[in-house]
Amino acid sequence: MKKGWNIMTLLLDIPEQKIRQAEAVARAEGKTLQQILEEYVDELAQQKPVSAWQHLSEILPDIPDLTENEIDAEIKKARIERRNRTRA
Repeated sequence: MKKGWNIMTLLLDIPEQKIRQAEAVARAEGKTLQQILEEYVDELAQQKPVSAWQHLSEILPDIPDLTENEIDAEIKKARIERRNRTRA
């Protein structure tokens, strides 16, 4: 990582239907899905930057450091659960 870079990964649990809607918006506006999602996150951050992040911090549980395999397993589990919810 280059000196001075601050990289943050944001994992969003977005239903597939909303992703398809975002893809349609991206196509209509001549943008990529990533650009549309970045704009969405930026807008969320600007609405209530301090209180929104404080609220998020308060509701998220403290979790221990996880290995890459444990993180991968959690992501797969979340995807399966989301898929099952959307099928129901």
